[in-house]
Amino acid sequence: MAAVGDPHHLATAPRRVETALPDWSSSPSSVHHKGFQMFYCKVENGMVVNRAVFDAEMPEDWPDREAWVQNDAAQIGWSHDGEEFIAPPAPEEPLPTVEMYQNAIQATVDAAAQSKQFNDGVTLASYKDSTNPIWAAQATAFIAWRDQVWAYSYAQLAEVEAGQREQPSIADFIVELPAIEWSAEGAQG
Repeated sequence: MAAVGDPHHLATAPRRVETALPDWSSSPSSVHHKGFQMFYCKVENGMVVNRAVFDAEMPEDWPDREAWVQNDAAQIGWSHDGEEFIAPPAPEEPLPTVEMYQNAIQATVDAAAQSKQFNDGVTLASYKDSTNPIWAAQATAFIAWRDQVWAYSYAQLAEVEAGQREQPSIADFIVELPAIEWSAEGAQG
């Protein structure tokens, strides 16, 4: 930024520059403004197979002109029923992988340990033989719960693989996991 006294400093306030905007009251497909492009879609067998962009109307002598329809939004792969363009359905979300479930389960296990101010599940489990009775109780309750969580998870994986249950979303599966129950002594801290 130029300082006052610098020859590049503007002594006056910036000027407001006004430009005329096009009249948007009509649909873009029926109004042509200099500098605006018009998009055309080539339709074959009810599908958009190509697009072309012109600075004005498509020339009358354009090859296969009758197969081209003016539309600003349609893309290759969209269908056309003779009146309107229809976008293809969004692709389905891929099903979560085993690794994705494992990461979410481990994050849940670590969050339980962190709720007791431990860095993660491994750290909390290492306090099982602690001389501090609160930490030892927390570790004991945690280890029992962690084992239940993983046993349940692998049993459900086997059911999904055997076709005995639908594969749940990760969020739905995490809600199914057993809840941790801290012992009275382990509930402290």
